[in-house]
Amino acid sequence: MTKEQLAAMEATLNQAKHQRQQLADKLAALAEIKRGMEDALHSASNTQAEMDEIESALAESELQISRFLRDRDTYHSQLSALDERLYSLQDDIRQALTTAESTLLGGPQPDAQGRARSLVAALGDGAFAPGKAVLQDAVKPQVAKALAALLQNQGARVSVEGHTDDSPLSGPAKDQYGDNINLSYHRAKAVADALVEGGLPPAAVVVAAHGASRPSHPNDTLEGRSRNRRVEIWLVTQ
Repeated sequence: MTKEQLAAMEATLNQAKHQRQQLADKLAALAEIKRGMEDALHSASNTQAEMDEIESALAESELQISRFLRDRDTYHSQLSALDERLYSLQDDIRQALTTAESTLLGGPQPDAQGRARSLVAALGDGAFAPGKAVLQDAVKPQVAKALAALLQNQGARVSVEGHTDDSPLSGPAKDQYGDNINLSYHRAKAVADALVEGGLPPAAVVVAAHGASRPSHPNDTLEGRSRNRRVEIWLVTQ
């Protein structure tokens, strides 16, 4: 993939993020209109004239609320579609960068046992909710795409490897997983389970947990920490 293609993908990603923010702003504005109407109704007195105004305002409020609910559902659907598009673009960019790095290094790199292996997919920060190990719906198309590629390599082994940033766990995540190593294991296992459910032989899939020990980027920025929170799917050839 050329630098121009990567730049075009980055531009498309930024445009999608801008559209998502615009939709979120519209939702917030609609919610503010609803709150203003409700406040006006509560502050009205009980005189007959004001009661008539209240009834009129109530009818208008109900109409506005109906429109708000309709628009909210539309915006939520659009936001969901944008989320999937954003994640897909991020995954495509990540894959392109990884492929470029692999090419510069001379192709597939050997593992610790000297076996050649190739990166099939790198599921990024959006694959899991913070402190959780349940696959998000938005990432499932990328898992299915990786599965299709793996099923074409019968007899090869698959290594699913979990990574985190270096921020210590806290709250419910710490209570459930204890540390980043354990969290990275459960995230990698969730991906491995999805691959096995899709048809890979269980004996061909191994899970590895690296926690924060193998960062792909420095952990001193939000962007770097976000990129380090990932699950990689590797095809290992004998």
